[in-house]
Amino acid sequence: MDSKSWGRVFREIREMKNLSLAKVAGDYEDSPNFITSKVQLSRFERGESDITLGKIVPLVKNLGITFEEYLAHIRSFDQSEQSLFIEKLEHQSELENFGEVEKLYQSAAQNFEKLGETFYHWSALEAKAILASHQIKNYQLTEQEIQEVADYLFSIEEWDKSEIFLFGELLDFLNERLVYEFTVEVFHRNNYYQKNPRNREYVILLLKSVIVYFID
Repeated sequence: MDSKSWGRVFREIREMKNLSLAKVAGDYEDSPNFITSKVQLSRFERGESDITLGKIVPLVKNLGITFEEYLAHIRSFDQSEQSLFIEKLEHQSELENFGEVEKLYQSAAQNFEKLGETFYHWSALEAKAILASHQIKNYQLTEQEIQEVADYLFSIEEWDKSEIFLFGELLDFLNERLVYEFTVEVFHRNNYYQKNPRNREYVILLLKSVIVYFID
């Protein structure tokens, strides 16, 4: 969950409810419940600054929702954007449209540099791995990038489609020990593929790739 998503989601909810910055922030004449300035809230919505938890809770209350509902909106926002990127990348890779894969890589890399949201970084590495594995131009994964992916996957308590896809795309760049350990992790973190048949299909495809990896 990236911090900049908090502001973007906050703005979407506020605008959907037709609430002004001043109203939500309590920044208006004779306001009985001033929380923060409307300028500071605007900067938070644009991802230019953070707001402390002590302020975000009453701000969310002024939106007319609970903090738990707000967090649920953030999770849905992050997951939908990630899922959309993965679907595009998967489709273009299957069609071997590597020019489009390269565009997706460049877009994700630029978004990460601009917004700093980590899922753009993993998305860029997924696309880069596809380009490198097909020997497109001079694309290569560095040892540091491979280690970053390994550390990230170990840090996630419950894998979702994005983690499954990330592991699958970087499979050929990981050593045998890591591939074995991550395959074991797939079985341990099994809530993902128990949710619905489509998720199980992704895991089965991944395991087939793992088998081919070890045969090779």
